[in-house]
Amino acid sequence: MAEHHNQATDLRDFINDFQALLWRVEVTRSRIDYLNDWTIPALGKRTKRLLKDPELRKEIILEEDLHLFDEFMDKVKQGRQASVVFRAKAPGGDPIWLKLIGTPSSRDPELYSGFLLEVTDTAQSVSSILEKSQLAQVAIEQADYPVLLLDFEDKKVAAVNSEALALFGYSLNEFRSLSLSELYPPLNVGEINHISERMLFDRQWSGSLQLLRKNREPFLAEAEVRLINYKSRRLMRLSLLRIHQNREAAWETGAPERTKAKQAARDRYSQALKEKLRDLSDIHDILRVFLDNPLEGVPCEGILFSDIYGKKGKVVVYYAGKVFKGMKQGEVFSYKGTIAENIQRFKLDHLIVDETMDSIKTIDWALFIPKGIRSYFAKAFYTRGVMRTVMILCSTKPSSFSTTQLPQYAKLYKPFELGILNWRRAKRKK
Repeated sequence: MAEHHNQATDLRDFINDFQALLWRVEVTRSRIDYLNDWTIPALGKRTKRLLKDPELRKEIILEEDLHLFDEFMDKVKQGRQASVVFRAKAPGGDPIWLKLIGTPSSRDPELYSGFLLEVTDTAQSVSSILEKSQLAQVAIEQADYPVLLLDFEDKKVAAVNSEALALFGYSLNEFRSLSLSELYPPLNVGEINHISERMLFDRQWSGSLQLLRKNREPFLAEAEVRLINYKSRRLMRLSLLRIHQNREAAWETGAPERTKAKQAARDRYSQALKEKLRDLSDIHDILRVFLDNPLEGVPCEGILFSDIYGKKGKVVVYYAGKVFKGMKQGEVFSYKGTIAENIQRFKLDHLIVDETMDSIKTIDWALFIPKGIRSYFAKAFYTRGVMRTVMILCSTKPSSFSTTQLPQYAKLYKPFELGILNWRRAKRKK
């Protein structure tokens, strides 16, 4: 009995004396259920909070390394072995280097254990790499999933790891001549614009991406994109965390007969809308047609038409849908801070807002949020190269619209243009 007590005491002393923060997570409850008492001298009492508090991490971890920590935590949630080295700010001195290592429990998959320690003294080789242009390449080679680094401005591939080379089938030299748009099916190129916008506002984006291998075979990937800064250069780090075959895309690529049938169904829907709009000129009646004939699988509780007067600095908004009850037809808003300005500034094909509550656009807080609109899809239309019309599909639920549904939304474009043309002609005759 005494021997057992001594062993337990020795183990406890060993854990407390170990020069690292030992921790254990209950994965399903997303909580840390054990931490020892060790602290990093430069962080003091904040050491334990580093694993718990996202806001503290933003304050302490260097901005360009924060995505590395976030990817580590994603692996913890997935129950995968993980390790990461990152830098943290130290009071009045150079950044310190920290290392996290974690592994799922072999006894209980609901438990995940690991340790955090300072490795500044052994990081000199990493620091020397930091001054060289190959740092980005070294960093992504540590990942065990495909990673691409892309220049934020022109979307050209700056670096790829070996996992990405194997997945896409390009050689390293071939990859260096590619841009992101060349890895997309033609119909989905607009998604690049949406991701770029999210980079500007949120510095990150995650979701499903449909991509193409070198042989033009499509596949679907669960992806994460983060904006990182490296030597005054903005880079997009595209991580493909889970790969699976996009059967629908492959089916359309390899089965032209069925693809034609699908296109014919789309054409029939658009043609039916045009017939309903043919003799209409009242803007509310026109917009009601789209609400009364909804797209399959597309939640839409309201629709807006923005009449754009960019040179005059204003937009005039018309609506249909109970969600906009009380709003007057033809309400005028400043062009600054609108969807139209956003699309024009970033040269977007369309705009998807997943959560208006996270937005920094003036129009979202002036119009959408007060009406309970949480997400929307906007498409701009042009007359002689000038944006005059924006169509906006609105939902009271977040994340109701997706770039994977762009072919669906496209069914509305020609009918919407026809309806607005009818309205403009009638307006000129008055």
